[in-house]
Amino acid sequence: MGHETECTADFSTRGFNLRKWMSNSSPINEKIKSDGDKISTDIDDSSIAETLLGQGDAQGAKILGVNYDKETDKLHINVREIAKRGLTLKKTKRNLLSLSASIFDPYGMISPVVLPLKLLFQKLCTTSISWDDLLDEETCNLWDKWCLAAQDDKGAYMTRNLLLPGFTKARLVGFSDASELAYSAVVFMISENDEGMKNVSFISSKSRIAPLGGQTIPRMELLGALILSRLVVKIQEALQDFVEVSEIICLTDSTVALWWIKNTSSIYKQFVQERVKEIQRNVGAGCWQHIEGKQNPADLLSRGCYCNEFDASTFLTGPNWLSQVEEFWPITKLEKVIWRILN
Repeated sequence: MGHETECTADFSTRGFNLRKWMSNSSPINEKIKSDGDKISTDIDDSSIAETLLGQGDAQGAKILGVNYDKETDKLHINVREIAKRGLTLKKTKRNLLSLSASIFDPYGMISPVVLPLKLLFQKLCTTSISWDDLLDEETCNLWDKWCLAAQDDKGAYMTRNLLLPGFTKARLVGFSDASELAYSAVVFMISENDEGMKNVSFISSKSRIAPLGGQTIPRMELLGALILSRLVVKIQEALQDFVEVSEIICLTDSTVALWWIKNTSSIYKQFVQERVKEIQRNVGAGCWQHIEGKQNPADLLSRGCYCNEFDASTFLTGPNWLSQVEEFWPITKLEKVIWRILN
């Protein structure tokens, strides 16, 4: 609370009135409330951020456009209001893009839910339909299906604090996957204290729809591994001043993509070669291992789903086995993967 008072006083001497303080600490919020905001009544009380990004929902405020619940210290995203708006829009290509673009999800908390809209828009891009023409009945039905499925969306909650109190070790575990529709990546952090207690936290996910020209599944899997390596680099850069990451583990269910990444002595065709080089440059080849598809949380990201099919709590907590000792993880070491490929 002292920093708030010092900042307010310091800025006040220069003519800036800092106000609307908020904290995840109840005592500090009570102190702010008791002090009160000295706000002039003859000015517009809404800030530019509020005008552009909204006031937040009933559970709290917004931080950089994302709902924040100060009582639970969690970030929150839901698409309920966006879906209601979508049902009232004229069914055109332009409005479909607007509907998809209105979902602001910088962490990828609900990436599987957004994917069907992206795929629907991509399909329209392969036709000659104009931006403001009415869409065909099949597309309109899929549009309505997505909106109706989100009518009762309770949203997804992400813990803001990723780390276990008193942690001594932090590791990043990433998963990649691909399908004919899209390729994807998701990253979790495992923090651990001296007593062996572990905390698994969702950090971020990414999904990309398949290119219009089409690619083979192995190449799509390689693209999934590529965006995972890029995501890990960005996360490391964001955490470098706060957390020292002791280990990086990258998992894929594609034995072909894994072989490409691990076999550093081979020369591949240009498409594969350039992407393998970047993956090896980003995270190296040694951190990659194999996992069965049914154990891969990125699988949902590459297929997509509707809101009423999406279990946000399960997706954002990661597989149960991440909190277990690593020797019990359902991953396969490189030697067994190579044996399976050769036999």
